[in-house]
Amino acid sequence: MISHFHADHVAGLRDFPAARLVASEAGYVAVASLKGVNALRRGFIPALLPPDFAARAQLIADFKGLELPGLGPSYDLFGDGTLLLVELPGHARGQIGLLAATERGTIFFVADGAWLRRAIVEQRPPHPITHRLVDDVAAMHTTLAGLSQFTHACPDVIIVPSHCPEALAELLF
Repeated sequence: MISHFHADHVAGLRDFPAARLVASEAGYVAVASLKGVNALRRGFIPALLPPDFAARAQLIADFKGLELPGLGPSYDLFGDGTLLLVELPGHARGQIGLLAATERGTIFFVADGAWLRRAIVEQRPPHPITHRLVDDVAAMHTTLAGLSQFTHACPDVIIVPSHCPEALAELLF
């Protein structure tokens, strides 16, 4: 599952030539035609995508499934409730998170919807200097508030922002 198309989130895709790729259609459409400086301004490096990306990708556009508290409707990837995708707009066009039912409990990979768990708890968005890199600042704030609502409604869910050392350490140990 590709949360969004920033370079740090797609850099290893070429290492998995047989993998099924799942991403937001809106996210892919937003970057598919970008090249050079225009791509870099969006945090995207086209050469990081596998050459057969379009052929292998399942692009999701229809988020009409189970409503997640504070976040809206999801997309049930397998149709059994084990993997739900949800839109997390703001940081990058078409950014999505993954809610996974696992043996350890439910884990919510929130991509860059927040960089740290503490940011969700404290409702602290990234520093304004980052706004130049963000797709939609208002949507980013709305997503952060939605993640806070979700954590209050579902306190047993493990929240994992992509860049949060605390969350990653908890998953690994």
